Amino acid sequence: MESAVYRNKSGNKPAFWPWLALALAGVALTVSLGNWQTRRAAAKEQLQRHIAQAMQAQPLAFDGHVDPGATLEWRRVSLRGQYLRERTVYLDNRIQNVSGQGVVGFYVLTPFQLEDGVTQIIVNRGWIARDAHRIGAVPPHDNPTGVLTVEGVLHKEIGQTLQLAAASSASGPIRASFSVDAYQRETGMTLSPWIVYQLDRAQEARSDGLVRDWQLPALGVEKHRAYALQWYAMACAIALGTVVWLWKRFNRGNEA
Repeated sequence: MESAVYRNKSGNKPAFWPWLALALAGVALTVSLGNWQTRRAAAKEQLQRHIAQAMQAQPLAFDGHVDPGATLEWRRVSLRGQYLRERTVYLDNRIQNVSGQGVVGFYVLTPFQLEDGVTQIIVNRGWIARDAHRIGAVPPHDNPTGVLTVEGVLHKEIGQTLQLAAASSASGPIRASFSVDAYQRETGMTLSPWIVYQLDRAQEARSDGLVRDWQLPALGVEKHRAYALQWYAMACAIALGTVVWLWKRFNRGNEA
Protein backbone atom coordinates (compact mmCIF):
# COMPACT_ATOMS: atom_id res chain seq x y z
CA MET A 1 0.00 0.00 0.00
CA GLU A 2 1.30 3.46 -0.90
CA SER A 3 2.14 5.77 1.93
CA ALA A 4 -0.29 8.65 2.51
CA VAL A 5 2.49 11.11 1.82
CA TYR A 6 2.22 10.33 -1.88
CA ARG A 7 -1.52 11.06 -2.13
CA ASN A 8 -3.71 14.10 -1.92
CA LYS A 9 -6.86 14.32 0.19
CA SER A 10 -8.86 12.30 -2.33
CA GLY A 11 -6.25 9.56 -2.16
CA ASN A 12 -5.99 9.32 -5.94
CA LYS A 13 -3.04 11.43 -7.11
CA PRO A 14 0.33 12.34 -5.70
CA ALA A 15 -0.04 15.52 -3.66
CA PHE A 16 3.48 16.83 -3.33
CA TRP A 17 4.86 16.46 -6.87
CA PRO A 18 3.45 19.77 -8.20
CA TRP A 19 4.73 21.61 -5.13
CA LEU A 20 8.12 19.95 -5.41
CA ALA A 21 8.35 20.87 -9.09
CA LEU A 22 7.37 24.45 -8.24
CA ALA A 23 10.03 24.62 -5.52
CA LEU A 24 12.73 23.25 -7.83
CA ALA A 25 11.72 25.77 -10.50
CA GLY A 26 11.95 28.54 -7.91
CA VAL A 27 15.45 27.45 -6.91
CA ALA A 28 16.54 27.27 -10.55
CA LEU A 29 15.08 30.69 -11.31
CA THR A 30 16.59 32.47 -8.30
CA VAL A 31 20.02 30.88 -8.87
CA SER A 32 19.84 31.94 -12.52
CA LEU A 33 18.99 35.51 -11.51
CA GLY A 34 21.84 35.50 -9.00
CA ASN A 35 24.25 34.32 -11.71
CA TRP A 36 22.99 37.08 -14.01
CA GLN A 37 23.68 39.76 -11.40
CA THR A 38 27.11 38.22 -10.75
CA ARG A 39 27.94 38.42 -14.46
CA ARG A 40 26.80 42.04 -14.58
CA ALA A 41 29.02 42.87 -11.61
CA ALA A 42 31.99 41.17 -13.28
CA ALA A 43 31.38 43.06 -16.54
CA LYS A 44 31.25 46.40 -14.74
CA GLU A 45 34.38 45.55 -12.78
CA GLN A 46 36.10 44.96 -16.09
CA LEU A 47 34.81 48.33 -17.33
CA GLN A 48 36.16 49.99 -14.18
CA ARG A 49 39.58 48.49 -14.84
CA HIS A 50 39.42 49.68 -18.45
CA ILE A 51 38.53 53.22 -17.33
CA ALA A 52 41.36 53.28 -14.78
CA GLN A 53 43.89 51.99 -17.32
CA ALA A 54 42.70 54.41 -20.01
CA MET A 55 42.93 57.40 -17.69
CA GLN A 56 46.39 56.41 -16.46
CA ALA A 57 47.79 55.75 -19.93
CA GLN A 58 50.00 58.21 -21.73
CA PRO A 59 47.91 60.82 -23.56
CA LEU A 60 47.05 59.92 -27.13
CA ALA A 61 47.76 62.67 -29.64
CA PHE A 62 44.33 63.45 -31.05
CA ASP A 63 44.81 65.03 -34.45
CA GLY A 64 41.34 64.73 -35.91
CA HIS A 65 42.21 61.64 -37.95
CA VAL A 66 41.98 59.10 -35.12
CA ASP A 67 39.24 56.56 -35.68
CA PRO A 68 36.48 57.63 -33.26
CA GLY A 69 35.68 54.08 -32.19
CA ALA A 70 34.15 52.97 -28.91
CA THR A 71 37.56 51.88 -27.59
CA LEU A 72 38.51 55.54 -27.19
CA GLU A 73 35.91 56.11 -24.50
CA TRP A 74 37.61 57.39 -21.32
CA ARG A 75 40.94 57.66 -23.15
CA ARG A 76 43.31 60.42 -22.14
CA VAL A 77 44.18 62.55 -25.13
CA SER A 78 46.36 65.52 -25.95
CA LEU A 79 45.14 68.26 -28.28
CA ARG A 80 47.29 70.82 -30.06
CA GLY A 81 45.67 73.93 -31.44
CA GLN A 82 43.71 76.91 -30.17
CA TYR A 83 40.35 77.73 -28.65
CA LEU A 84 37.66 79.43 -30.70
CA ARG A 85 36.67 81.65 -27.80
CA GLU A 86 33.91 83.49 -29.62
CA ARG A 87 32.06 80.16 -30.00
CA THR A 88 31.98 79.37 -26.27
CA VAL A 89 28.72 77.98 -24.90
CA TYR A 90 27.74 77.98 -21.22
CA LEU A 91 25.70 74.97 -20.17
CA ASP A 92 23.46 76.16 -17.35
CA ASN A 93 22.17 74.48 -14.18
CA ARG A 94 25.20 72.26 -13.60
CA ILE A 95 25.60 71.26 -9.95
CA GLN A 96 29.05 71.11 -8.37
CA ASN A 97 29.94 70.02 -4.85
CA VAL A 98 31.66 72.96 -3.20
CA SER A 99 32.60 72.59 0.48
CA GLY A 100 29.96 69.91 0.92
CA GLN A 101 27.17 71.89 -0.70
CA GLY A 102 25.66 71.70 -4.16
CA VAL A 103 26.29 74.96 -6.02
CA VAL A 104 24.64 75.85 -9.33
CA GLY A 105 26.85 76.99 -12.16
CA PHE A 106 27.88 76.54 -15.78
CA TYR A 107 29.93 74.09 -17.80
CA VAL A 108 32.16 76.10 -20.13
CA LEU A 109 32.14 74.43 -23.56
CA THR A 110 34.53 75.83 -26.15
CA PRO A 111 35.33 74.49 -29.63
CA PHE A 112 39.02 73.72 -30.07
CA GLN A 113 40.58 74.12 -33.51
CA LEU A 114 43.11 71.37 -34.12
CA GLU A 115 46.37 72.07 -35.88
CA ASP A 116 45.17 70.31 -39.02
CA GLY A 117 43.09 73.42 -39.64
CA VAL A 118 40.03 71.34 -40.49
CA THR A 119 38.66 69.58 -37.43
CA GLN A 120 37.26 71.12 -34.29
CA ILE A 121 36.36 69.32 -31.09
CA ILE A 122 34.28 70.52 -28.16
CA VAL A 123 36.25 70.87 -24.94
CA ASN A 124 34.42 70.96 -21.63
CA ARG A 125 36.87 73.30 -19.97
CA GLY A 126 35.33 73.04 -16.52
CA TRP A 127 32.70 74.43 -14.17
CA ILE A 128 32.20 77.95 -12.90
CA ALA A 129 29.72 79.13 -10.27
CA ARG A 130 26.75 81.25 -11.29
CA ASP A 131 26.48 84.78 -9.91
CA ALA A 132 23.45 84.55 -7.62
CA HIS A 133 22.72 88.26 -8.15
CA ARG A 134 23.02 88.13 -11.94
CA ILE A 135 21.26 84.95 -13.04
CA GLY A 136 21.54 85.64 -16.77
CA ALA A 137 25.16 86.76 -16.70
CA VAL A 138 28.29 84.70 -17.25
CA PRO A 139 30.89 85.07 -14.47
CA PRO A 140 34.29 86.32 -15.65
CA HIS A 141 37.02 83.75 -16.25
CA ASP A 142 40.29 83.56 -18.14
CA ASN A 143 40.33 82.53 -21.80
CA PRO A 144 43.73 81.27 -22.96
CA THR A 145 44.82 82.53 -26.36
CA GLY A 146 47.23 81.35 -29.01
CA VAL A 147 48.38 77.84 -29.84
CA LEU A 148 48.43 75.59 -26.80
CA THR A 149 48.27 71.96 -25.68
CA VAL A 150 45.21 70.67 -23.85
CA GLU A 151 44.94 67.32 -22.08
CA GLY A 152 41.66 65.69 -21.24
CA VAL A 153 39.50 62.59 -21.29
CA LEU A 154 37.37 61.56 -24.26
CA HIS A 155 33.68 60.92 -23.80
CA LYS A 156 30.87 60.30 -26.18
CA GLU A 157 28.28 63.02 -26.34
CA ILE A 158 25.83 61.01 -24.26
CA GLY A 159 27.65 59.41 -21.36
CA GLN A 160 26.75 57.75 -18.02
CA THR A 161 27.87 60.24 -15.43
CA LEU A 162 29.17 63.14 -17.50
CA GLN A 163 26.01 63.17 -19.55
CA LEU A 164 24.86 66.27 -21.38
CA ALA A 165 21.18 66.92 -21.86
CA ALA A 166 19.41 66.41 -25.15
CA ALA A 167 19.52 69.12 -27.78
CA SER A 168 17.12 72.06 -27.57
CA SER A 169 16.19 74.92 -29.85
CA ALA A 170 17.89 77.46 -27.57
CA SER A 171 20.60 79.63 -29.04
CA GLY A 172 22.99 82.14 -27.57
CA PRO A 173 25.90 81.65 -25.21
CA ILE A 174 23.85 80.41 -22.21
CA ARG A 175 21.93 77.20 -22.85
CA ALA A 176 20.00 74.64 -20.86
CA SER A 177 21.14 71.77 -23.08
CA PHE A 178 23.77 70.96 -25.67
CA SER A 179 24.25 68.52 -28.52
CA VAL A 180 27.32 68.25 -30.72
CA ASP A 181 25.21 67.36 -33.77
CA ALA A 182 22.83 70.29 -33.26
CA TYR A 183 25.69 72.70 -32.61
CA GLN A 184 27.48 71.51 -35.74
CA ARG A 185 24.37 72.13 -37.84
CA GLU A 186 23.90 75.53 -36.22
CA THR A 187 27.47 76.74 -36.76
CA GLY A 188 28.53 74.83 -39.87
CA MET A 189 31.68 73.68 -38.08
CA THR A 190 33.36 70.32 -38.73
CA LEU A 191 33.12 68.88 -35.23
CA SER A 192 34.46 65.61 -33.90
CA PRO A 193 31.70 63.47 -32.33
CA TRP A 194 33.70 63.38 -29.09
CA ILE A 195 33.75 65.79 -26.18
CA VAL A 196 37.01 66.27 -24.27
CA TYR A 197 36.70 66.83 -20.53
CA GLN A 198 39.77 68.90 -19.79
CA LEU A 199 42.16 67.90 -17.02
CA ASP A 200 44.35 70.14 -14.88
CA ARG A 201 47.64 69.31 -16.57
CA ALA A 202 48.95 72.51 -18.14
CA GLN A 203 49.67 75.69 -16.18
CA GLU A 204 47.03 77.63 -18.10
CA ALA A 205 44.43 75.03 -17.09
CA ARG A 206 45.19 75.48 -13.40
CA SER A 207 45.00 79.27 -13.52
CA ASP A 208 41.79 79.95 -15.44
CA GLY A 209 39.47 79.74 -12.42
CA LEU A 210 37.47 76.74 -13.66
CA VAL A 211 36.76 73.63 -11.57
CA ARG A 212 37.50 70.24 -13.17
CA ASP A 213 36.35 67.76 -10.57
CA TRP A 214 34.99 65.21 -13.03
CA GLN A 215 33.25 62.26 -11.43
CA LEU A 216 33.69 58.73 -12.70
CA PRO A 217 30.46 56.92 -13.55
CA ALA A 218 28.70 55.12 -10.72
CA LEU A 219 28.66 51.68 -12.29
CA GLY A 220 26.87 50.02 -9.38
CA VAL A 221 29.14 46.99 -8.95
CA GLU A 222 28.27 46.65 -5.26
CA LYS A 223 24.58 46.98 -6.07
CA HIS A 224 24.76 44.02 -8.46
CA ARG A 225 26.64 41.99 -5.86
CA ALA A 226 23.98 42.77 -3.27
CA TYR A 227 21.23 41.75 -5.69
CA ALA A 228 23.08 38.51 -6.46
CA LEU A 229 23.40 37.75 -2.75
CA GLN A 230 19.67 38.34 -2.29
CA TRP A 231 18.79 35.95 -5.11
CA TYR A 232 21.17 33.26 -3.80
CA ALA A 233 19.75 33.69 -0.29
CA MET A 234 16.24 33.30 -1.68
CA ALA A 235 17.30 30.12 -3.51
CA CYS A 236 18.74 28.73 -0.27
CA ALA A 237 15.56 29.63 1.61
CA ILE A 238 13.37 27.87 -0.97
CA ALA A 239 15.62 24.80 -0.98
CA LEU A 240 15.77 24.62 2.82
CA GLY A 241 12.03 25.16 3.15
CA THR A 242 11.39 22.39 0.62
CA VAL A 243 13.64 19.94 2.48
CA VAL A 244 11.91 20.70 5.79
CA TRP A 245 8.49 20.36 4.18
CA LEU A 246 9.38 17.00 2.61
CA TRP A 247 10.86 15.73 5.86
CA LYS A 248 7.69 16.59 7.75
CA ARG A 249 5.48 15.05 5.07
CA PHE A 250 7.42 11.81 5.05
CA ASN A 251 7.39 11.64 8.83
CA ARG A 252 3.61 12.11 8.88
CA GLY A 253 3.26 9.46 6.19
CA ASN A 254 5.36 6.97 8.12
CA GLU A 255 3.40 7.63 11.31
CA ALA A 256 0.17 6.99 9.40
